[in-house]
Amino acid sequence: MQGAAPALIQWNTPAHPAVAMPDFEGKLSPHALPVGATPYLLAHIQTPDGPRKLECNMY
Repeated sequence: MQGAAPALIQWNTPAHPAVAMPDFEGKLSPHALPVGATPYLLAHIQTPDGPRKLECNMY
């Protein structure tokens, strides 16, 4: 991924933090970027207050 995302995260806790989270039954849909495109992260999530869009440019 040429530095677009972390390859390893070390959690300094007895258990992984996700163990305590409720299962939201979400779906992950990765998409390939065209060659030369600026990397970005985009997530559409359902919250108790309705759908939300989270996005971040990597540069």
